[in-house]
Amino acid sequence: MALFGNKESAEIASLHQQLAAANGTVTELRSWVNQLRGTQAPALEAELRLLKTAVDQAKREYAALTSSRHQTQAELDALQARLIETRETALLQEVGVYETRIHLRTHSPTRRLWPTCARGSRPRRRRTR
Repeated sequence: MALFGNKESAEIASLHQQLAAANGTVTELRSWVNQLRGTQAPALEAELRLLKTAVDQAKREYAALTSSRHQTQAELDALQARLIETRETALLQEVGVYETRIHLRTHSPTRRLWPTCARGSRPRRRRTR
C-alpha cells in the first residue's frame, strides 16, 4: 500500500473537496426551501389559484372558438357550393343552355302556354307566297 499511497490520498482529498461543495449546495437549497415554506407559500398558493382559473377560462374560450370555427367552416362550404353552382349556371347560360322551370304536367291542358293576341287567340302565322 505504500506504493499507491500518494495517488489515493490525492483522490481522497479531491473527494473531500467535492463533498464540501455538495454540502454547501445542500445547505443553500435547504435555506431556499425554508424561505419558500415560510413567507411566500400563501402568495404562491394564491397565484396558483389565479393561474388555474385563467387556464380554465382559456380552455372554455378555446372550446367556444373551436365550435365557432366549425360552424363558420360549414357555412363557408355551403357558400362555396352555391358559388360553384351559380358559376356553372352562368357558364351554361353563356353558351345558350337554360334551365326551364315550367313543368308542363302541372298546367291544365286548356291553359295557353303562348302569349295571347289582342283578340285573345293564338297568334297566326304569316303566309308566305
